[in-house]
Amino acid sequence: MTKFKSIMIVIISMMILTACNNEVSDISTFESESEINVETSTEPTNTPTPEPTNTPSPTPEPTPEYIEFGRYEQDGDTSNGPEPIEWQVISDEGDRLLLISRYILDCHPYDTGWEVTWETCDLRSWLNNDFINAAFDESEQNQILTVTLSNPDNEEYGTEGGNDTEDRVFCLSAEEILNDQFDCSPELSAEFTQYVVQYAEYQWNDVQIDTDWWLRSPGVNYHTACIVNHYGYVGWNSFYDTNNLSIGVRPALYLSVQ
Repeated sequence: MTKFKSIMIVIISMMILTACNNEVSDISTFESESEINVETSTEPTNTPTPEPTNTPSPTPEPTPEYIEFGRYEQDGDTSNGPEPIEWQVISDEGDRLLLISRYILDCHPYDTGWEVTWETCDLRSWLNNDFINAAFDESEQNQILTVTLSNPDNEEYGTEGGNDTEDRVFCLSAEEILNDQFDCSPELSAEFTQYVVQYAEYQWNDVQIDTDWWLRSPGVNYHTACIVNHYGYVGWNSFYDTNNLSIGVRPALYLSVQ
């Protein structure tokens, strides 16, 4: 009996030892797997970085700059006096600005004669006498510069432009508008004022007023002049007679800013 007990004790001891070894083995395996998982999770990823695009940003349209200078009847209600004139700055030359009225301020024939140049036309006389005195007081007139204007021939038809002139208020030429130094677009087409409509209807018996406006450049012959039409188109092939009553006027001038 004593021998049997001894054998049983040995067998039980071996079983306990085996169980302990298995438990230790399971724990070691779990720890090893945990370490592997941790190491795998901290490994950096190789996600590709997107290449920067070189697509240029769209160039915004230039925004016209406007200033107020002088006064002229525009709303058609003379009881409230003339309204301030808005001018578009089309050239900034440091000590002077080249301006053109934002709106068509009036209608006036280029000339009532048959053969004419800018030097001898009625419109030039009207701008430098009637208009300048109506729109500007004495101090404002002192800020308007007298400039020498060239009057080239029509580039396509050879119509003579005449002599150079000295003017304070004038119409732009086709060359000046087509020259890149003048930022006239996007305002080549222009609206007329309510005063223009009422005045034309009263003076000229319901003449149809369009949004065309005079340039000082000669047209296809000596009794036509160039215009900017209501689409904003400028061309040398103008067939508009100088005595046309429905063409608008956008005065231009050089303003001293010294």
